[in-house]
Amino acid sequence: MSPIPFSTAWVGMSPLETVPAIVYGVILFFCAVSYLFLQKKVVECEGSNSDLAKEIGFDWKGKTSLVMYATGIAFAFWLPIISYVMYFVVAIGWFIPDSRIEKKI
Repeated sequence: MSPIPFSTAWVGMSPLETVPAIVYGVILFFCAVSYLFLQKKVVECEGSNSDLAKEIGFDWKGKTSLVMYATGIAFAFWLPIISYVMYFVVAIGWFIPDSRIEKKI
């Protein structure tokens, strides 16, 4: 069961509170961590010299997401609205398709 609906509802009820912003950020952070673990395992299955591994490379988007989420969590202690903006920026970044992968599919 996903904790995202719970935390989203909590943020909706208390948007300017610190704790919901932190909890929401922590959940998003661990979602990003699990994505990176999954990506690593898929690359391991394909092989480190595979086309997929070469196209993924360093994966700036995935690692930048982690940094943005961590920064958003830190900002939530002082200005929760800034943390929501950072979470939103990460989400917008994921709406942009990864052209490296699309070229190979």
